[in-house]
Amino acid sequence: MTKIPPNLARPVVPRRLPRGLCAGPVPEGRDAASPRRLAADAAAASALGTVGTARASNPEAPEFPRPAPVLPPPDGVAIQALRRRGGLVRRSRPAAEAVPRVRERGRGSLGTSPLTAPPPAPALETPPRGRPGPLPARPPLPVGPGHAGRAPETARGPGGGGTPAGMRLWILSDLRVDRAPYELPHPLPEFDALLVAGDVCTGIEAALAWLARALDGRQGSRPVVMVPGNAEYWSDVPMVEALARGRALARELGLHLLSDACVRLDDGHGRGVHVVGATLWTDWALHGPARARLARGYARHHWPDARRIRLRAGRDWSPPDAAGAHARSRAYLEDALGSIAYQEVGFRATATSVVTGVARGDRAVVLTHHAPSRRSLAADWPGWLGDEWVAAALVSDLEPLMSGWGAPSLWVHGHVPSRADYRLGRTRVVANPTPGRYRGPSARPDGRGCHAGPTRAPT
Repeated sequence: MTKIPPNLARPVVPRRLPRGLCAGPVPEGRDAASPRRLAADAAAASALGTVGTARASNPEAPEFPRPAPVLPPPDGVAIQALRRRGGLVRRSRPAAEAVPRVRERGRGSLGTSPLTAPPPAPALETPPRGRPGPLPARPPLPVGPGHAGRAPETARGPGGGGTPAGMRLWILSDLRVDRAPYELPHPLPEFDALLVAGDVCTGIEAALAWLARALDGRQGSRPVVMVPGNAEYWSDVPMVEALARGRALARELGLHLLSDACVRLDDGHGRGVHVVGATLWTDWALHGPARARLARGYARHHWPDARRIRLRAGRDWSPPDAAGAHARSRAYLEDALGSIAYQEVGFRATATSVVTGVARGDRAVVLTHHAPSRRSLAADWPGWLGDEWVAAALVSDLEPLMSGWGAPSLWVHGHVPSRADYRLGRTRVVANPTPGRYRGPSARPDGRGCHAGPTRAPT
């Protein structure tokens, strides 16, 4: 048997611990008599009503107070035990509110929990706040189903003055006179303003010149408003330069060319119609943001505009460029419609107002080339059976603008193969393309469109 040298051997002193605690033998020395260990032993022994060897060996250790005894609950109070995370939690509640216990849900649960109905809500001194009251209503836009005539007179106001009848708008788009000759009717139909939603022919200057030549001054003092379509930018001239030239020529010819701009028309009865115009390029997200990237990828190789429009010298127009232009035009439309609605109810224009000079009773009309809703494409349109980018190249989803505050009374657009006439929210949407002029994978085999004559859209 091997002997341990005396300098390495330490006497082992058995340690008596309170019940419920266990530990190995503690060597005699610094660890056995450390103040921290003595205090811990005394606290454990005092909590269980016993005194361990640590305090017996050290009478000067402080006297720890015993915990207060658990008193029985007062009359009328029931004790309910809940098991939470392995511990026992006691909760007191009046005996009158005691309810039957049920076993807790969950596998292996041993505790119980009371089921109680929520206490009734206290009575409120004031009625709860409801939805905000309705905003001041604006006069609706009466647009008739036909193509001739005038809307009936509206009711007289409380002041005795009559509200004037609406403004008749002649709507044209997608003439494409560069593909086939076209002449305006003679004599011209009765109208108060002519709105042209783009795609007259290739080139902005050529489109404006054709309009002036076809009208030949027969419109008199009636305004003519036009927005450039995608075909108007088909040229070797960069887009910014072509638009600047077009604006200068429109001023010379007495026409209004709008590209993220607004013009106020007088209906002849003291009220104004603010026409907010933009090409409104597509954002390719008609089928959702997740499909927009795929649509842009297909359009980069198959979209005609990507090969025939110049963004600048040496740089062609691309689907991402169209998405960026869409975001800019949409922001302008939102700001302009908000400014018009803000001033129309009586507030003054601010330094940030996009549109100024709005009077009470004025209304807004939006004129774009691309469509603002998928409802502008017929359900039997063959393009739905083709690639997704085809429909996304024609339409963007701007339906929220027609349902919220500042919604226009009328939205006029083009760039669709057939006629559209429907209502979304507070807005009527009208498209009046020239029949047989649309070319592409989505053209109708019968060439059906709508009348190229005036659409009665009085405001």
